[in-house]
Amino acid sequence: MNSRLPGAIACLIISASLVYSLHLYADEWKLRKNRKGIQVYTRSVPGSKFKEFKATTELEASMTSILALMEDIPSYQKWFPRLRESKLLKMISSREMILYQVMDIPFPARDRDSVFRVLVTRDARTGSVTFNLSSAWDYVPEQSGVVRVKIISGSWTFVTDRNKGTVTVVYQMHSEPGGSLTPLLTNAAVVKRPFTVLMNMREMLKEPRYRDARKSDVRLLK
Repeated sequence: MNSRLPGAIACLIISASLVYSLHLYADEWKLRKNRKGIQVYTRSVPGSKFKEFKATTELEASMTSILALMEDIPSYQKWFPRLRESKLLKMISSREMILYQVMDIPFPARDRDSVFRVLVTRDARTGSVTFNLSSAWDYVPEQSGVVRVKIISGSWTFVTDRNKGTVTVVYQMHSEPGGSLTPLLTNAAVVKRPFTVLMNMREMLKEPRYRDARKSDVRLLK
């Protein structure tokens, strides 16, 4: 990994179990946008005023190309809207890392920062690759003038169709922005933002350094 991906595996398992249990009781997904080959769904999460989203699309790209992009952490500022900073805090292993990001929020609201753990897994049967995201908000001290996002759970899942030469992408996320941001404003962005992210991702994968990538630092592919 350019900015490079034993860590509390037990905590990750417990966290994942809690998230899974919570989502068992979540509402059904509702399609909110279907345009340019991208579908965005939202649903309510029990105990939260903020919607969870799931965005999916099919990309004409190889798994290696997609992993090369996902591993290029500084590039996130190019394809995630209003992302002011994206950096690696700790490389735990080739499949686990701690990231730090700062989101530029329009005045008068304060900017948000987040710290999260990324754990990469591969399904041996299907070959699909998943980047699981969980909050690690207390990994570094909170910063003055910035609101720390403490509740984050989500994932990126990539499923290859070798016959078609495509990869299906599923981007799913729920977070609590904290501070004074209202559900009305935040839930509106929950549809627009992931749609823009996947549109930008499609364009980024056309760049030669990703399109022509031949290896992955997470070493998941045989």
